[in-house]
Amino acid sequence: MAAPVIALRLFANESGASCFETFEIARQLRDFAPPAGPLWSSDMALASGYTVVRLPVGWNGEKHPTPQRFILFGLQGRMRITPDIGEPRIIAAGDVLIMEDTTGAGHFTEVISEAPFDAVMIQLPEISN
Repeated sequence: MAAPVIALRLFANESGASCFETFEIARQLRDFAPPAGPLWSSDMALASGYTVVRLPVGWNGEKHPTPQRFILFGLQGRMRITPDIGEPRIIAAGDVLIMEDTTGAGHFTEVISEAPFDAVMIQLPEISN
């Protein structure tokens, strides 16, 4: 059995404060690309586009909300995200972050590595209430 992917979620709570929680993305053994053998994959999720970003060494964003829902996959470097509630978190190569704090005051982001922070960001559909 494949271990789930542990992801971090950045979101705005009911009062608009940004905060983190962790969650698991489950994977199941599937015939994903026959005739190749089965592999472990998650359920398919909707997405509408992607961008490959680079935050330069020393980049320090002002406090801001996420412009739209994204899932981010870190490729290189490290950045620190500081929410309103809770401890800052480091996002590095191999990390997965769901960015959903599209309302409220937002969060601070800064590159803390000696290399740029590179990531792939995949746009997710908005959640309807």
